[in-house]
Amino acid sequence: MSVPFELLLPLLDGWSYAGYSWSGVVEKGKKILIVAEEKYSGILLSMCFMTNDAYCGIEGIFGGPKTLFPFKVTPQSAYDMGAVQQDPTGWVQLYDRPNSASTAGKYVVVPFSGGFQGFPMSYAPPVKIYAFLEAESTQPAAALHFSTINIIITDKEAYLKSLREILGLPSVGKLV
Repeated sequence: MSVPFELLLPLLDGWSYAGYSWSGVVEKGKKILIVAEEKYSGILLSMCFMTNDAYCGIEGIFGGPKTLFPFKVTPQSAYDMGAVQQDPTGWVQLYDRPNSASTAGKYVVVPFSGGFQGFPMSYAPPVKIYAFLEAESTQPAAALHFSTINIIITDKEAYLKSLREILGLPSVGKLV
């Protein structure tokens, strides 16, 4: 029997909802550290950002000691891949570039969604996410608002013990 992860959460111990958010201005050619998680492992449920430039975006690495998932996305890169307004969620939800000679506009990007078409993604520290504005921008700076919804594992032993109990797995060996 397969049970969606989100249905198990209320039955588990040792976790909490958390989120990261950042709002600010990014200058062309500079990267700004906007998330630096050094303490908690967790599960990324959703990540989104809004900006006023097609070449303003985010990059970073999620994963753990055995699996790393690097990512880099701008509204333009997602648009170029054809990832526009996928139903019900996904990638570029708004791409409004009124003047093709300018990169200014209104953009909303959802690079990760643990909802209908997405998947929850586990991670372990360190996690670092940067905001940037690429040289292709016609603007000297761009505004960016970034946010995530996460589950953080606050007590790894309690979390794994409750997960094993729910799944009917023996608690043999070291908790990793």
